[in-house]
Amino acid sequence: MPGDTDDAQSRSCSTDNNNSDERFQQLIHYVHIKAAQEPDDAIVDFVLTEKACRLLFSKLLAAQKSHDFSNNAFANFLDVLSNAESYRLSIAGQADTALVWHAYYSKEDPKQALTDKEAETLKEILDHRDEWRVIYMKIVRRTVALDLYYHFISHPWFLSDFMVRLLEYNPSGFKPTNGYMPCPRNFVQFLSEDEQESIRERCKESLQSIRASHRWLQENYPNDMINGLYSKGFEDIHQPPTSLERLEDLLHYYLKWITRTYHIITTILLHQPS
Repeated sequence: MPGDTDDAQSRSCSTDNNNSDERFQQLIHYVHIKAAQEPDDAIVDFVLTEKACRLLFSKLLAAQKSHDFSNNAFANFLDVLSNAESYRLSIAGQADTALVWHAYYSKEDPKQALTDKEAETLKEILDHRDEWRVIYMKIVRRTVALDLYYHFISHPWFLSDFMVRLLEYNPSGFKPTNGYMPCPRNFVQFLSEDEQESIRERCKESLQSIRASHRWLQENYPNDMINGLYSKGFEDIHQPPTSLERLEDLLHYYLKWITRTYHIITTILLHQPS
């Protein structure tokens, strides 16, 4: 009967939604556990890492229209993204090691060596290793800028939330108080000094933009700046520092490269004599 069919479909849809929510919670748990570990320990199944990256980013896109981002939405994404980058560096390291052994076996035991085509393929991957680090950092810097922007215009508005996030991204910009050192976000700890400096510069740029926004609010809404912060006039003039859609394209490009590299390297190494 039609009613029975509708009930069955409803139960099926409800079950699918529950399963989807459960998988999402499992991925979030995975993010938090892995983000607390050292990079070498965080190298796990890339399939899960990629799913977590895409799922967390899809949540950002869904929240964009209403500006209703959860407090840690951007920061959680950056933590799991750093897991993907650790994975990329790990498989690049495998390619590097394979080429070292290839150079040895080419002289000592050519049957154990790579073919010329395989060696050339691995060399090409390594030639682009630094370029992909640049792309990773571009994603990181833009995400940091977006996180600070949306914290500033959050509703309800809490200065403390903004300052905590700023401190996590730029701990060296604050002096320790009462013996407590500022605690950086997990992904920040695994950046080089130059890369950390680039994050500090992005934080400074965000602060300059926010000061300009504050001056505009003082001039245009001197008696109710919070109301001005949520006005259409403010939104029209003070746009986000970058587009989530453009960032999504960059993320897709980056994750696709890791997947491609993984398949190439594992295919080559899988067929090597033991």
